[in-house]
Amino acid sequence: MGFQRFFDLSIRVLLASESTNGQSLNQVA
Repeated sequence: MGFQRFFDLSIRVLLASESTNGQSLNQVA
């Protein structure tokens, strides 16, 4: 379950970065 949850969060981050410029997310990561 932990891996699946992490995978879901990573996908949400990728989608969020694509919807926006993603520069702020990349700086935090």
